[in-house]
Amino acid sequence: VVSLHRTPTPTPTPTLRVGRRSSCSSVVAKTTRRARSVVLVRSQAISDPPSKSSFDLSNLSEIAERRTRKISATGANLKDWTPSSYRARDALQQPKYEDQAEIDAVLRRMEDLPPLVFAGESRNLQSQLANAASGNAFVMFGGDCAESFKEFRADNVRDTYRVLLQMAVVLMYGAGMPVVKLGRMAGQFAKPRSEDLETIDGVSLPSYRGDNINSCEFTPEARRPDPQRLIKAYDQSVSTLNLLRAFSNGGYAAMQRVSKWNLEFMQGSPKSAQYEKLAADVDRAIEFMHACGIDENHSVMNTTDFYTAHEALHLGYEEALTRLDSTTNDFYGCSAHFLWCGERTRQPEGAHMEYFRGISNPIGIKISDKSDGEGVVSLVKHLNPDNVPGRITLVSRMGAKALREHLPRLITAIEDAKLNVLWVSDPMHGNTIKTDNGFKTRPFEAVLDEVMAFFEVHEKMGTHPGGVHLEMTGQNVTECTGGSGASSVSQSDLELRYLTHCDPRLNASQAIELSFMMAQKLSEMKARKKAARESE
Repeated sequence: VVSLHRTPTPTPTPTLRVGRRSSCSSVVAKTTRRARSVVLVRSQAISDPPSKSSFDLSNLSEIAERRTRKISATGANLKDWTPSSYRARDALQQPKYEDQAEIDAVLRRMEDLPPLVFAGESRNLQSQLANAASGNAFVMFGGDCAESFKEFRADNVRDTYRVLLQMAVVLMYGAGMPVVKLGRMAGQFAKPRSEDLETIDGVSLPSYRGDNINSCEFTPEARRPDPQRLIKAYDQSVSTLNLLRAFSNGGYAAMQRVSKWNLEFMQGSPKSAQYEKLAADVDRAIEFMHACGIDENHSVMNTTDFYTAHEALHLGYEEALTRLDSTTNDFYGCSAHFLWCGERTRQPEGAHMEYFRGISNPIGIKISDKSDGEGVVSLVKHLNPDNVPGRITLVSRMGAKALREHLPRLITAIEDAKLNVLWVSDPMHGNTIKTDNGFKTRPFEAVLDEVMAFFEVHEKMGTHPGGVHLEMTGQNVTECTGGSGASSVSQSDLELRYLTHCDPRLNASQAIELSFMMAQKLSEMKARKKAARESE
């Protein structure tokens, strides 16, 4: 068994690559020291295309000063940081490849591939997340638990994108504020595992860790970590991003079209009367905009911003797609606009946090009822020394009961420390159960309860519930129980269309129904807040 790090090559070219990977700790140490002594230049320094640059020339003097001091955009000291400095730390949840030369060659090749996203796009996203953290926007994360090679088709990407747009329009009207849209797409492959091995009928094989690492079939060949899968994941991400950019800017995201989709959903829902007023209000708002001269040809009406996000688990993949932005001299993880770390990999001295502290992307940290306020505050300060708005998103995953008990103390700790964070609820992972017939599922009612608990806690504490993070799909799957009417899923229905390779997802009807319920709650909260202001 060898590591995912690359061994030194006989003729290194340090101006193109940062350090060398090694399966031997002593070589890693020597390599790291050597990497610190050379000029660090990635093979592709990147920025936004000139026609869409978000670079602010007024910041040139500040950027020049940071370059001299080797300080990142978030205030991190980069004197001892490189995209590969994480190798000196303990890296958890990494695959164990059998052929060191093969993984070396794949990661070397990936360093020369184009970035998947632009640094300027990540900066735009960060400004929108900062707006949400201050209470002026709402964030909608959604997409697959784990993307699949087998299920990859243009219509599947389109259907998930469509549902996210439908949810965003409903939430935008209900909350009375912009909705920032992020898809767990174009890179959400790798998954953390509780155990390195899975045992069935006395046979033990490596656990399935996502399609970019191995395959879910329980055979020795399928479960062997295959480096070539990283290239396939990259290629699929490129194709997905091409579709998402076309959908977002080619008219598919037109407001009238999305409103029509929601009306069609409402007609098939047993709660159609409950949603009818909201849908009609959205339609009237669109008509009012037309009357003001903002018609379907206006960019506001037919285009939208859409960003990608995934868990930055496979450090070799993330390092290979890390680039130095040529306009700001900051490093960005260019595998996605937004990267997050889970509870299994957010150890303060671990490899993942070492990688995260040096990149300037907006990042997320998953927290649970077991998290302590002091530890969360310390980690946020470590990853965002200058307290830059929009940099840190805290994603709570607890279950409704635990959330009502433990989230207030975490909010209090962050507020007392005066830290800028965006609060987001992940109502999926704390509500996973196993049925008597052996299926892993999530009851829709439990998911809804946690979202409502999240809203209630923040309203009570005077803070802003900034968004939700859902595992969902545009397909008509039967993986989460519950929902309304004919689209409701019972435990006996689970076997009908249980397609996930990992955790259960909300189907399209369940996701849209949840958005209507969230919109109603947010609307009620907004009305109460307005009434309280007027009574002062």
